[in-house]
Amino acid sequence: MVGEKKERATRSDKKRDVKPTISSDLYECIGRLSYITRRPIKDVGETICEKGLVSDGVIESLSPNFKRDYWLSPNRMVKGQGGINQTRILRVYGEKRRIKIRFRQDTYEKLCDFAHALDFTVSSACSLLLEMSTMSGNIIHTFIEEYMDEALDEPRKKQLRHVLSYINMHSPYEEEITMTELFNWIVEELRTGTENIKNTVDQYLQRFIDHE
Repeated sequence: MVGEKKERATRSDKKRDVKPTISSDLYECIGRLSYITRRPIKDVGETICEKGLVSDGVIESLSPNFKRDYWLSPNRMVKGQGGINQTRILRVYGEKRRIKIRFRQDTYEKLCDFAHALDFTVSSACSLLLEMSTMSGNIIHTFIEEYMDEALDEPRKKQLRHVLSYINMHSPYEEEITMTELFNWIVEELRTGTENIKNTVDQYLQRFIDHE
């Protein structure tokens, strides 16, 4: 009909912006992961939050703070403790930065459920989720390992495993280092500025061969 206003359809793949305020140390940590994986900070933040929202460890550590029930999965509910917060804003002390993250609609809705359970704003809930997820070694190790699987071919991964075995065999320390820690060290040590992570690994492998 003439004069009838059409409703604009919402794209299912449209992303939603969230801009949490976080500590400068946490921002630097996320920036470090961005440097290691050559991915934008906003994408790193999104991935960390996605993993945190389905992490048993992260959710269990925060469960005493839930005011309302939270569904970790369709078959698992974390019981809320009741009550409300005096303020729904999470205060961040010391030096702080604002980070912009763009979430897929389904992740954003999950984040809203998480915020509702905590009785926080979505931005504050995202800030807390980033902090707790980054403190989880399993999440960060998985994040870097997934990147390595995508970025490195099998011959390079095989060579890195050889290097790792050699280092742990000859190390005077009892604690063994992991592949993630080795990869992190390689990127930080060389800091070549190249966008090609394969070249960075190749440089390290060549240096290792030269000194072996």
